[in-house]
Amino acid sequence: MRSLLAAVARWSDRRLAFALGVVFFATVAWPVLLLEIPPYQDLPGHLATVSILGHMSRYPEYVSNGWLKSNSAVLAWTYFVGQAIGIKAAARLFVLGTLAATATVLPRFVLHFTDRRRMVVAAPFAWAMVHNWFVSMGMLNFALGFALSVEMLVLLDRQRRDPTLARGVCLALLGVATWYASSIPLCIVALLAVIESALQPDSRARLVCAGRLALPLSLAGGLVVLAVVRHVDGTGAGRFGEVGQVEYRTPLWVIYDAWAHWFYAFTELEASTLLLAVALAVIAVARAREPLTFFSHWALVVLVVLYVALPAMLPGFGFVADRILPFLWVAALLRVPPRLPRFVFGACAAASAANVVGLDYDMFRLARDQEAYAAGLGAVPQGSRLLALTFATRVTSKNTWSLRHASGIYVMERLTTAQDVWADSPTMPLSFREPPSFFQDQMRLDRFVSTLASRAQYCAAPAQRGLPPSACDAQWRGTWEGMWAGALERFDHALLFGATADVLSTVPAGWRPCFRRGLLTVLERVP
Repeated sequence: MRSLLAAVARWSDRRLAFALGVVFFATVAWPVLLLEIPPYQDLPGHLATVSILGHMSRYPEYVSNGWLKSNSAVLAWTYFVGQAIGIKAAARLFVLGTLAATATVLPRFVLHFTDRRRMVVAAPFAWAMVHNWFVSMGMLNFALGFALSVEMLVLLDRQRRDPTLARGVCLALLGVATWYASSIPLCIVALLAVIESALQPDSRARLVCAGRLALPLSLAGGLVVLAVVRHVDGTGAGRFGEVGQVEYRTPLWVIYDAWAHWFYAFTELEASTLLLAVALAVIAVARAREPLTFFSHWALVVLVVLYVALPAMLPGFGFVADRILPFLWVAALLRVPPRLPRFVFGACAAASAANVVGLDYDMFRLARDQEAYAAGLGAVPQGSRLLALTFATRVTSKNTWSLRHASGIYVMERLTTAQDVWADSPTMPLSFREPPSFFQDQMRLDRFVSTLASRAQYCAAPAQRGLPPSACDAQWRGTWEGMWAGALERFDHALLFGATADVLSTVPAGWRPCFRRGLLTVLERVP
């Protein structure tokens, strides 16, 4: 052991950084190689979208919006590479690439802005950031965009100190690649560049710094503006269907999500990362005034204000404030001291190792949930008009809704009716040709399922409390009867996952079970 440590001590800084990245990647990525579809929340919806784009003639209700769009990296990769190796294999490669990019860039990032000793001290914290919450949620475009933006910060700092044409061109291309993955990390990089320029000691230095940082970002910045204008202009229009509401969080949830929406993956098996979050937060507060390029204490203040003040959710966009978190946590990562007490460092290393073991185990547990959802594939013919009603959007997972978009597996495997794809904005690769019906609009259908999943829950809602119990029961049942009547005209199969006995009792005689296993029931229409 001592000889190994001695050999590692002789390695160059870059070699050590690369070795740490390899260890980070190998320990969190190997389950992806063994799973047909990684159990990430949004991934089945992405695969369904790719399947539709490959069979547009079967889905006349959709139109393609083209490929030159931000937030399209996972779809474009899976579509084009999938034609050669299959959609599922292409998706796994994208996940592996995202994990590899994050694993290798974090040690180099700390090394560049600090030194070798701090890179080693930061290793347990960085290890837990590789398979972060955004990966678990299947928000792979943002996860990749974050990794690329961290690399951009390293190159921008080199360009700030020693500008070259070649590096400027590389930065411009990397900016476009980051934009294609996700615009948000690119916007945060631009914000950090503005703050860094403003903090220069005199007007000449501010002007020089701004010029060196702004020029490589200008091309990607124009693309960001274009994407934002199109998104704001089209999102919420009638032909794209309903979108969610603006939501804000209470202060307690803001604090909880600062950990849960970055370090915490799926279940309590990854709860050891709470120790890492607390330790890193304490370090960041204690060393907040340490001078760091792009991550000064003023930059920290701006990022914290944005995280607290921005809404949790925006219509047609999803999570907003949480996308600030990765940059707050890497800013904290740069503030680790050159040395930690041996007990503290050992505890953090043990917590990070426990997190990885739990994470790898959970990947297989969640995959079994996904397989249970997809168990009815044999009962659903190719090209079926399938209505999917998912009542149990998670079984094992506590921090993601791993089955929320699992109906996309049936679209991918059987080219069934698509209900769960992102088509609510002109910035999406798909959009509806006409305003979507109730059964096509996933937001409305999800609201229906969550509201009427239980008769007791429905009648306990404030709007229904004024009704006598018998009248409320009749209203609940009548609503379900209306839904089934509409479904009978449009679908030949229906999938119910996690339906209550109450809901199953509303199934009319026009439907009969053709498959049942566990929480899954598949119905077929009676001829």
